[in-house]
Amino acid sequence: MTRPWILLVLLAGLAGCATTPVPVSNADIVPKSRLETGYAQFKAQTPGFIKVTFVRDAGFNGAGRSVVLAIDGTNIAQIRTSESVVIYLAPGSHIFAVAPTPQAGDALVERSFIIGTEDPRFFRISLGSGGFVVQPSTKLQ
Repeated sequence: MTRPWILLVLLAGLAGCATTPVPVSNADIVPKSRLETGYAQFKAQTPGFIKVTFVRDAGFNGAGRSVVLAIDGTNIAQIRTSESVVIYLAPGSHIFAVAPTPQAGDALVERSFIIGTEDPRFFRISLGSGGFVVQPSTKLQ
């Protein structure tokens, strides 16, 4: 009799760990109070720059903490689950980084991306087995 309950509890725990993409239309915008000072240099719609949208996944795992998004070493915003932030980047190579706040021993995760001159780009911030990651997505539009 106790085995089914144990299995049910384990399955519920695993389901709670999953994060799922949030379409931009369903995401809340990061409030101004959690935009970092570095956001100012990326918020202008400069001619030739590409619109880049970041959306943090929904889900219970990691929901209690914000993640700090940084672009090329400059902190942009503290993002909570189901929130988005839009910036404008010059075409070229950029390093995107995310780290939970407070860090509590979690590592900063950085990835390099090439931003071309094509359509706007969408990235999701999700929690995987190695911590928070930024990854391109076609599922957010």
